[in-house]
Amino acid sequence: MKLLRFVEPQPSRHIGLAWRRTSPRKVDFLALGQMVKNALNTPVRPQCIRHERTGLRTEI
Repeated sequence: MKLLRFVEPQPSRHIGLAWRRTSPRKVDFLALGQMVKNALNTPVRPQCIRHERTGLRTEI
């Protein structure tokens, strides 16, 4: 068996996690997201938050 690498640019994926603003499981979803980031052990995109009044997203 031989491992063959892709040529640059290598394919990649971005994943996201979203939930309803009214969900009582927000803490669970945040913990799940942290577990995924820890398991990947690779750099990840900055986290975004949505402002309540404007609906605009901000990286944190």
